[in-house]
Amino acid sequence: MSGMDSPTQITVQLAQRDQVQQVVRLMLAGVSSDPTSIQEVVRSWWRRLLFTHTLGPRMFHREMDTFVAFQDQQMVGYLIVRYEGQAAGTFDWGLTGFPPDPQLFEALVHAALDHVEAQEEMLFFYLGLSQEHAQTLAPVLEAIGFGCLDYQSFQMVGPLPLTVPEDHVPPAEPADTRLRLTVQLPRDLAPELAALVALDYPEGTPPEDLAIVAPLHRPTLSRSKLFRVAQGERTVGFVQQHRWKDELRLLLCLAPHLWGTVEERALVLHLSRLLGRRARRLRVRSFSQAHLEASRPWLESLGLTWEESPWQRWILEFGEDPGDTVEE
Repeated sequence: MSGMDSPTQITVQLAQRDQVQQVVRLMLAGVSSDPTSIQEVVRSWWRRLLFTHTLGPRMFHREMDTFVAFQDQQMVGYLIVRYEGQAAGTFDWGLTGFPPDPQLFEALVHAALDHVEAQEEMLFFYLGLSQEHAQTLAPVLEAIGFGCLDYQSFQMVGPLPLTVPEDHVPPAEPADTRLRLTVQLPRDLAPELAALVALDYPEGTPPEDLAIVAPLHRPTLSRSKLFRVAQGERTVGFVQQHRWKDELRLLLCLAPHLWGTVEERALVLHLSRLLGRRARRLRVRSFSQAHLEASRPWLESLGLTWEESPWQRWILEFGEDPGDTVEE
């Protein structure tokens, strides 16, 4: 792919192997859309060595597409694209300046979109944007044609152990609440993911939005503990659990008739006790904002606080020219 120039002499191209090594060095220096996660990946000297010389270069050169931006012959940014089925999106991106340069960001995104759309089988492109960068860079994505997806946009957070309301009578087991939990392997849950995720959205949600959420979310299954939720003989959703340092994270995906109910509250209490014995904080999310809003009153009664999630997911569906709206 040939380079692309803008009036400010920004050049964007697919990275060569030696340029990928430079990207890795930028990431380790904190030039990343998610520097905290990168530092966690390389938290020991041997992990850092492996990531710098083997894992990082192999991933970003052979398994993904890495775009690099130059200005005055200096690398000033990068964007790494990964693929999952017919979905493409960012693994990471970074800009050297602060605040980030919207023109530089736009050049990288356009180069990635042109490359991905040329593959034809790709249906959409997604990009993660932190709240820190949203004010500066969200207008760039809107102008290109991206939309912000209703996907884990809000969360409830607070200390553990949870405050138990006076009117709550804790069940001996989750089965006493008429809900049954079964541990699931990712390979068993993945074929049903699209149907299960759709349960967590209100009636009237555009089908094209639902079609995006499952492939966007699928890569996270292998990094989490999964529980199928059944009511009688019927599957009514699943819970995804993850630990990050001293925080227990629960992602709820449940049918609407369970939102904000005693059964859901008992489920969260049970999981917080079962899985959060060594955790100090709890974070609860749902896929849709409507679900979390319905459950917000009782989550607040447990001592949790409503807030925006730190990340936004921006989506562009292919079919229209990504640059159509830029000149408007």
